[in-house]
Amino acid sequence: MTRSCRQRGMTLIAFMVALTLGALLLLLAVELVLASRQSLRWQAAVTQLERGGERGLSLVASELRMAGFRGGVSSVPLPAGAPDCGAGDGWALAPAPALAFADREGSTDVFLSDGSTPGCLPRRHLQPGSDLLALKRAAVVETGPGGRAFRATQWYLLADPLGRGAFAYAGAGAGPGDIPSAGRQVREWRTGIFYVRDYSVDAGDGIPVLCVERLQGRAMRSQCLVEGVERFHVEFHCDRNGDGRADVLLADPTEQDLQRVTHATVYLHLRTLAALRPLAEARVLVLGRERVSVPAGDPYLHRVYVRTVPLDNLRWSRA
Repeated sequence: MTRSCRQRGMTLIAFMVALTLGALLLLLAVELVLASRQSLRWQAAVTQLERGGERGLSLVASELRMAGFRGGVSSVPLPAGAPDCGAGDGWALAPAPALAFADREGSTDVFLSDGSTPGCLPRRHLQPGSDLLALKRAAVVETGPGGRAFRATQWYLLADPLGRGAFAYAGAGAGPGDIPSAGRQVREWRTGIFYVRDYSVDAGDGIPVLCVERLQGRAMRSQCLVEGVERFHVEFHCDRNGDGRADVLLADPTEQDLQRVTHATVYLHLRTLAALRPLAEARVLVLGRERVSVPAGDPYLHRVYVRTVPLDNLRWSRA
């Protein structure tokens, strides 16, 4: 073998070129992995928003649609010791008004349209600007054979064939036979106040959440539903001239207006739980007649979800 043959191999220049190409390929692979991870985070965030928006709207809409339903009961006295919401007046069982509201845009007051102050709410943790919506109704499905199962620690509305009602409470050790239901329909009674709290798990965690203060047992208690809800807003379609069709849209209805509503439009403003990337410019989100500013540099993805709900049960209960 000659000397020239023994010395053949990769030159330094060729080695450096190969090393550079390898480094570029490795860098490209890393960038592809990072881009893929960012895309997955983005998709997960969008999915969270979509699911949260749909869940929140569905929960509020189902209660709104049935607000005022009493299973044919035209009158019902309040029992002694009826639960309240901080005022000691039995508010949680009072059938009327079946719908009460507080428009809190630019306000820190907590007064419902029926004149009551819902003292059972966590007032100092209410999300600024977010509305309050109080709803009362009976369950659509009766409790009993072929219907809803009996539950202890539950208030029930009993109705006789003449439309006369009575409330009965099933204590912790109660069974189906403890409710005097002979000849009467038995339905669970439901009262709830939808609101947005400024934290999810721990005060100060910065994750707003849609909650409902619900009648549970002998008191009103909070149950949180959807994380990431920045603002809850409702507008009402009102029939002021009595022709059966809405002729005005109100964001701050009075108690008299709420007695004439035909539909309600619910707006939910949600943001992602995880930060994604800062916005280069400020944005303005439209929630009906309200506007919400998202400042430049905000790292979250924001969406507004909307649904309009007919309020037929309220009209029937007023008839």
